[in-house]
Amino acid sequence: MEADMEHRSRGCSSFV
Repeated sequence: MEADMEHRSRGCSSFV
């Protein structure tokens, strides 16, 4: 998903 790339650019801090 493109949303995944946006999160990574912002800081996968919200993901992990």
